[in-house]
Amino acid sequence: MGWLAKLLGLRLSRDQFQIPDAQVWELCGRTDLPTFVRSLPDLLPPQSCLVLEDPCSREVRTLLESIRLRCPLPRLEGGENDYHLGLGPDSVQAVADLLERFAVPEVCVHMHAHLGDRVLMTWYDVSPARAGLFLALDVPEERVAAFCRTVGLRYGRIGPNSA
Repeated sequence: MGWLAKLLGLRLSRDQFQIPDAQVWELCGRTDLPTFVRSLPDLLPPQSCLVLEDPCSREVRTLLESIRLRCPLPRLEGGENDYHLGLGPDSVQAVADLLERFAVPEVCVHMHAHLGDRVLMTWYDVSPARAGLFLALDVPEERVAAFCRTVGLRYGRIGPNSA
């Protein structure tokens, strides 16, 4: 976010959930979503926020509202139906439980993670059958590899000049 937007307190639009780097980690394959969510604290830095976009179930929105992150930490702003959650054990378990009880679109259409104003993960059109998500290279490869082993995904570096 630019300094002027920060100074004026402007909110970032939805398309701000993009990793600005030319190269990223791409994770692909099939995964179990509750296991995926429960394993995120092993992948991402402790102060990261998980963002669930556009849950379509009123019951899910009510439950997410009760655990929505409300703290003065810098964070990316999204739409009014974006739920920023901490990666603590209670929040992670609550989201995993929702994914076990409800269809994916009832919980979220898109899932992202950020640390302050730095986007770490983007996953548009969340689906257990088609994981096509991207991680910033800030996430060390050792963590990416261990996470992928746990959740059954493959990974690789993509972008210009990728090896």
